[in-house]
Amino acid sequence: MVASEPAIGLGFAHNFANYDDYWYFGDFINNRDKSTDQHELLAMIAPRPFLLIGGDEADTDKSWYYINAAREVYSLFGKPENIGYFNHHRGHAPTAESNRLSIEWLKHFLR
Repeated sequence: MVASEPAIGLGFAHNFANYDDYWYFGDFINNRDKSTDQHELLAMIAPRPFLLIGGDEADTDKSWYYINAAREVYSLFGKPENIGYFNHHRGHAPTAESNRLSIEWLKHFLR
């Protein structure tokens, strides 16, 4: 899986993200246990491959916290390399470079 700027680095509590919209989590996000956050959601898909693409609009260097926290669970499966992060620092839209890296990531894990 590859996700571009999904606001993982903002965490669930940040008002910038629209996680409470019906196409995401709806009211569930406001009624959840406040101690849960994005790293736990990412850990639930371990050891499946996941690449986060950031652009410094919603996913910044703060995203590393969530990636590395989830990597601990990936490591339990012996697959810490199956989760990664690339930040192109150019805003919300993916760049040609991030698209190329995404395709390489998918080719590596889908072969």
